[in-house]
Amino acid sequence: MRRGSVILAAAGVLILLGPEGAGARVDCPPSPSASTAPAAILVVGRHLGEPDPAGMFAVTVRELAGSPVPGSMVVVDFSGCDDLRLCQEQAPGEIVDCASHTVRGFTGADGVARFVITGAARNLRGGAGAGAGCARIYADGVMLGSATVAVPDENGAVAAPGVEVTDMVSFLADLAGGAYLGRSDFDGDGIVDVRDLSTLLRMLGTGASSESCRSSGLCP
Repeated sequence: MRRGSVILAAAGVLILLGPEGAGARVDCPPSPSASTAPAAILVVGRHLGEPDPAGMFAVTVRELAGSPVPGSMVVVDFSGCDDLRLCQEQAPGEIVDCASHTVRGFTGADGVARFVITGAARNLRGGAGAGAGCARIYADGVMLGSATVAVPDENGAVAAPGVEVTDMVSFLADLAGGAYLGRSDFDGDGIVDVRDLSTLLRMLGTGASSESCRSSGLCP
C-alpha cells in the first residue's frame, strides 16, 4: 500500500497531460507570463541541405518565479495554418508529426528551445490561406502564445522547389488581393506590403532557401 502511494505521488509530480499530449510538469510548470515565444515565424527552405538561418527562432520557458525550465517539451502547432506544408524531415533535434501538423523540440539547461522550421505554402496565385496567429506554441502542454506564419516558398512548386522567381508571382497576388494572409508577411509587422517584397527579393538573392525539403519531401 505504501509503495503504491509513493508511485502515485511521484507520477502526480512528474506529469500532467496537456492539450497536445505533452507532459506538463507540475513541480515547475511553465508560466506564459514569464516565458517568451515569437509572435511571427518564418518557415524557410534549405541550401546544400542546410536550413536557412533566416528562419531561426527561440522559445524560452520559465516558471512563474522566472527560473528556466530545462527539458521542457515545446510544441509548435501548425494545425490552424491550412495553407502550410511542413517538410517531413526537420533540423536535428526537431521532431515533426505530419498527422498533427506539429514540430517539437526540448529546452536546454538555459530553458531555451531553438528552431529552424522548413516547409512550403499552398499559394497558387492568391489562394485562400491563414491570417494572423495561426500557429500555437505550447510548453509541457501549457499554451505560451500564438504566432503568424510566413512562408517565402509560396507555391511549393515541385518543378522549381525552394524560393525562386515563381514565388514572387504568388506573393504579388496576395499583395494585390487586399485580405491579410500571414504567409506573405515576411517581416511580421502585421501588413503585407512592398517591404515584404523587399524581404522576398533579399531571400532570393542570398539563395539560402533555394532548396525545398530533402528527399523525404513535404508532409501530405
